[in-house]
Amino acid sequence: MKNFFDFWTNYTGRLKLLERENLLTIMLNEYNKKIPELYEAFPMMWHLKTSDNRETTVATWFVVGGLWNVFVGLLSEDDFYDNYDLSQVITETIFRMGNHR
Repeated sequence: MKNFFDFWTNYTGRLKLLERENLLTIMLNEYNKKIPELYEAFPMMWHLKTSDNRETTVATWFVVGGLWNVFVGLLSEDDFYDNYDLSQVITETIFRMGNHR
């Protein structure tokens, strides 16, 4: 997750411009088109051990959509969180969600 925030932090200025022009939804739609390619190229701990593309797609939408929402939500914050801290909070939250089966 830290990699996600590290990557997008490099583009904060551009993303703020897109946000001002109400174009972030278009950006997310384009990003979602790249998800299958990115899923294969960058193995992550949360990746499913399945060959079912539907499961992979849904899981990736969930994770990437949540991370994207956090990042975009913080674009308007003056005091930006450390990417490591963000990753820790999200990891702990997901862990707690999994303990409520």
